[in-house]
Amino acid sequence: MCRIYPVEPGSRILEFLFCGKFTATKGGLKAGTATTHMIRGGAFRMRQQKSGFRSCSPEDVILAPDCRQSMYCHLLCGLVHAHEVRVLSAPFAFTLVEALRTLETEWRSLCHDIRSGELNEKITDPGLRAAMEDHILCRKPNPVLADSIASKCRGLTSKRALGSGGAWKGAVRILWPRCKYLLSILTGAMEVYVEKLEFYTGGAVPLVSADYAATEGWIGVNIGPTSAPTNVSFTILPTLAFFEFIPLSRAARSAHINDMSNGGGAAAMAAYDEGTPVGLTDVKVGQEYEIVMTTAWGLYRYRLGDIVRVTGFYNNAPQVAYVCRKNVMLSLNIDKITEKDLKAVVDRAAKRLVEVSGSTMELVDYTSYADRTTTPGHYVVFWEVQGGETPEAVPTEVDKCAKSCKKVHAYDGSTSHDEPAIMGAQQVISQEDLLADCAALMDRSFVEAGYVTSRKMGTIGALELCIVQRGTFSRLVDRFMLSGATITQYKMPRCLVSPDALSVLRSSAIAKLFSPTTHA
Repeated sequence: MCRIYPVEPGSRILEFLFCGKFTATKGGLKAGTATTHMIRGGAFRMRQQKSGFRSCSPEDVILAPDCRQSMYCHLLCGLVHAHEVRVLSAPFAFTLVEALRTLETEWRSLCHDIRSGELNEKITDPGLRAAMEDHILCRKPNPVLADSIASKCRGLTSKRALGSGGAWKGAVRILWPRCKYLLSILTGAMEVYVEKLEFYTGGAVPLVSADYAATEGWIGVNIGPTSAPTNVSFTILPTLAFFEFIPLSRAARSAHINDMSNGGGAAAMAAYDEGTPVGLTDVKVGQEYEIVMTTAWGLYRYRLGDIVRVTGFYNNAPQVAYVCRKNVMLSLNIDKITEKDLKAVVDRAAKRLVEVSGSTMELVDYTSYADRTTTPGHYVVFWEVQGGETPEAVPTEVDKCAKSCKKVHAYDGSTSHDEPAIMGAQQVISQEDLLADCAALMDRSFVEAGYVTSRKMGTIGALELCIVQRGTFSRLVDRFMLSGATITQYKMPRCLVSPDALSVLRSSAIAKLFSPTTHA
């Protein structure tokens, strides 16, 4: 990494790390996340020493129990040391996006702290306050720096900024002018946040996904860090574990689907057909596999549940691209929709949302659910949408529209299978109609044979697009952290199974919009 993006000694890294606590097993062993072991076990300090980077934040900020308070302090440290920062980093892309969204709402408070030399009263943790006062705010108040940061932030939220692509576009380059790259996991479930990070960087700061790891162990590294996040391949390191690969295929399902459409076959099928496991050197380029690991610390032929596609070889070691989780899917009948399938259709609809609205509306986050309480069952896709000129505006224009049309809305336009009837950006279209069009577009964008067949037969109902209140997905994160977990462990489930999360989303709904009842 340092060869591609060299940094001078003594540079700083703004690292959004949050450390959980150890728990004890029945046998008395310490158990915790990989991040917790790294930070509390001393590997974190060793890594910083070897890399030559200094963290912007004191260790007490990372160890603080309240992740929201810790996030605020990370940002404060990063702004104070802005000209020394060369890298912005977080274990997952979601955490980076969440940090920058926090900056959008808290920049005034952050500037006030720097100007006055006093930490905001919302930071209530005594250890955190003491660490910040010793590390940052023990210095004299710095009104010059505060005014400079405030001026930049006001510029990012100005009408001029909105006219050039949106508020806070290019914020990373403006606030951290010497930043060389953003470092995080950007593949798999994190791909949905890549576009937002590219927005925050204005395309001027590379996004780097350095390695492929899981709680069970390290798997591979990215030897081409300049690759775009969507084209990243990881080289498997054979010394890290003993690896096996189970060949997977979805092609064999079509015959069974045809049988079922004629009334035959079994109702339940696996999304993938599995072949016989093969070794590290026997994998084939272009084939998808599930990774199996045997490790020195006790895992024997452990199935990770990760699906990867072999893209090539480096010194006889296979290179793989992450595809998706194997058992994360939507299913009601003979349909088997993976998180990758879902992302493809959501991406298409989200792009249309931005195009038709003139960039005044955008998708914040999403998840989905297979609803079996109706006859027939149907898919529900939950969207949180940001609209209006300022992200701070509550309620948003979308919220206002949705509340005024609380009734169920069904799109009745004529469509073809290839391209649903979506009104162009040049035409006048209400926000309600636009969202209904997005529901229709998602429904018709699924190409999985089981879903298409089921919709034509009427065994799966019209797709429901459920718009939730602003901040709903943040509340899901907060509920997750109430269990003692940290924000760095959070991955938004794209196919919901948790009744608790579903209850939060349903109770936050402000509008329901449906695709056409029939499917061409």
